[in-house]
Order: sequence, then structure tokens, then C-alpha cells
Amino acid sequence: MLLAKGTISAEAAAKRLGIDIRTLYASFGTLAKNISARYNEHKAEINQDAIAERHAAIAAAFKKVVDTGLIPSRKRVAAEIREHGRFPNPKDREFFNQLRSH
Repeated sequence: MLLAKGTISAEAAAKRLGIDIRTLYASFGTLAKNISARYNEHKAEINQDAIAERHAAIAAAFKKVVDTGLIPSRKRVAAEIREHGRFPNPKDREFFNQLRSH
């Protein structure tokens, strides 16, 4: 019942145990904090992986636009990877601007 594939939050662990999250923290404070910390680390790792994948796609699209002889605007590069909104993520915009400045 408690075994789970992957990483779960302290809230999910409490739910699987059939107890309130406050009870989990009151009874097993250190364990609950460790569960929450590991879950947050896991989410951060997934986020970093997603950012790396998006940046690889942006770099490839940027190169493709440059290779066609066009000026690599955010709109053109975003259209190449079918990204609407011209990179709404600030990290993606910063990465694009770094590519453009080199």
C-alpha cells in the first residue's frame, strides 16, 4: 500500500497512510520533512531536465533559422519549435538572447 513508484510528496504519503498531514508532521516530524525535501529536490531535477530540453530545442531551431539565411527573431525561432508566445519563460528568453548575442 505504501510502496510507490517514483517520488511522492509528504501530503501524498499522509493520504496513503489515511492520516492528516498535520498528524504525519506531529508524529514523524523529521521523516515528513525529509519526504518533503526529497520531493522538492525531485521536482527541481525534473524542472532542470525540462529546461535543458527546451534550450536544446531553441538552439537547434536558432541554428536552422540562421542556416536558412534569415535573422533569428524570437518569433521565427519560436515558430520553428511550435512554441507560441515567443518564449514566455524568462529562462528561455535569457537563453535565446545569449544565443543571439554570440
